[in-house]
Amino acid sequence: MGRGAPVTPPRTAGSGFALLAPLLADDPPGQHSRHLGTASARRLQALFEQVHDAETRDTTLANTGLAYLLALAWRTFLDTTDLVDAIDVHPAVRTVARLLQTNPGTADLTTLARRVGLSPSHLSRLFTAHTGIPLTTYRNHQRLRHFLRHYGDGMHTTMLTAALAAGFGSYAQFYRVFHRETGHSPAALRPQQDAGRCEVQRSAARAVTRIDW
Repeated sequence: MGRGAPVTPPRTAGSGFALLAPLLADDPPGQHSRHLGTASARRLQALFEQVHDAETRDTTLANTGLAYLLALAWRTFLDTTDLVDAIDVHPAVRTVARLLQTNPGTADLTTLARRVGLSPSHLSRLFTAHTGIPLTTYRNHQRLRHFLRHYGDGMHTTMLTAALAAGFGSYAQFYRVFHRETGHSPAALRPQQDAGRCEVQRSAARAVTRIDW
């Protein structure tokens, strides 16, 4: 959380702690990717947002909430048996996704395709087939993710500087992508705009597609 004591799962008596023990392991055995029901997922998302909001107001509350959230998420995971099947991802798609996660402004489609030994059209079709979204959309999502990290609270840099550092070619391009993906103007993120700022940040964070392999 950035401040205060590190959070660890709460110890409970008897078998309760045994159920939480895998959370403390570096690489616990078993299958740990499962589908959650819509209601459970929405409940966890709401709690994540509440803990995030509490971080800037009350460190103790945020850390306590995070401990509860971790335990609840694990309990929800244990309560479902709907396992996610393994996904056989093409090596070229995996390579390109990781390149864009690291630096989404480094290359255009032609350069990326050359990097993995495919034609641009083949890479584009393959990426969409394996991830469910177009490569250009994924790249813009990663640029937004980098922008949010560079811009932070807006007290130490400008939007233009953060947008360029994130790989956008211009402020106009950044504005179009931000507005299209979040439904808000980037101006709502400025430090002076307290009203609704947290909601805009959450909208931007939700817009970012995360693919982790």
